[in-house]
Amino acid sequence: MSNTLYSYYILLQKSAISNKRLFGKTTTYPTDGYKRAELLREKCSSSVRNLHARVRVSYNKAHNILYCPLCKIASTFWTRAFKTFEYEKRALAKKHPYEIKISDAPRSDLYFDTSSEYIKRSHGSRSKINAKGSFKFLFVRNPFRKLFSAFVDKIVGPNPIFWKVFKTKPEYYDVVNTLCGADLKFGQFLKNIVQTVQLNNTLDCHVKTFNACEPCAMNYTFVGKMETFKEDTFHILSKCNQNETFEKLAIFEKQFSSLHADDAIDDSITSPFSWTDEIRKCIPWAEALQRIWRKLQIRGVIGMQAFPLSDREAERINETKFIELVKKTRLRTTSKERQWQKEYAFMEAYQTVPSNVINDIRKIYSRDFKLFDYDDIPNNLFKTDASILDFKFLDYSNVKENYYPNIKKSLL
Repeated sequence: MSNTLYSYYILLQKSAISNKRLFGKTTTYPTDGYKRAELLREKCSSSVRNLHARVRVSYNKAHNILYCPLCKIASTFWTRAFKTFEYEKRALAKKHPYEIKISDAPRSDLYFDTSSEYIKRSHGSRSKINAKGSFKFLFVRNPFRKLFSAFVDKIVGPNPIFWKVFKTKPEYYDVVNTLCGADLKFGQFLKNIVQTVQLNNTLDCHVKTFNACEPCAMNYTFVGKMETFKEDTFHILSKCNQNETFEKLAIFEKQFSSLHADDAIDDSITSPFSWTDEIRKCIPWAEALQRIWRKLQIRGVIGMQAFPLSDREAERINETKFIELVKKTRLRTTSKERQWQKEYAFMEAYQTVPSNVINDIRKIYSRDFKLFDYDDIPNNLFKTDASILDFKFLDYSNVKENYYPNIKKSLL
């Protein structure tokens, strides 16, 4: 693909052939990403713009495509995707982003200047890249879901690094927790965010607003959403593989859900096994594996089957065997069942948060809600329903109980 990616979009819009034949191939990835970008421009027209912003980006010259990463919004996937673009013309060519190891896709050191539309490296290199006319995109996410995802990934899943980051500090926070921060509750996690902002301290990137991507200064071509991640992603990938066979992309699409799940399982297990010594200083190792299990249940990767290992077995199982066990468990439930439990866990978490804390969160992320058309008062969060608390997803002590029959019954 050449530097005319945006021109292809104009062609599509004018001729309304997004699902017809293009370049002799059939595209089957309709999206609202361009409409969202247009809506964003309209909303930004009445906002004060930072015309001299410096934004960290990933960029590929061959495709003239530019991406602004935001933590907890598929940034790891897209960083790996840009690596696949680099490998396209080499013997190391990869079939899809999941073939790239996370460790082989470090964060970009490129920065885009919104005034000049040039890209420079952060370490002071004098060389510049002209990115004028590039296809600029970002992905966003409902702020309520982003915060819950950050909590599940960084607190529920054993992560001693982020336990320390988010642990409340008794010298100026009024919520005190112990155990290295491992016992932090979701409401405390949100209150930590609120108080950090009130103290004018910097938020960790996993809970920051979308301002890092300067949505009103960048003039984005395309806005993807996590809620439509697959459709938006394959639309962009299809554009970036105009010279590749669409059959290859179609194969990846069919495998996408299983590849995504396997990648989530591998990452959720491999990292804690590398932190074993630090985790053991905070909680027993058996509890750490139970929390990995619950994290993957909340994310909808595996079903609500009971954690099958005794404490003794958990202490002895190795990383490879535990990954195999989790992947086998995934096959015992349907995607509908896993999606149901994922949604219920999300609703349960917010049911436990005081209304004043939720209102403070709404204020902090108000611009994100407004610019990207998210409801900041969703019924499923603000409507009290005691039955939602029945499953106790955030009570790690019940992970050895088998809730799967109850979930199947709820779905009938």
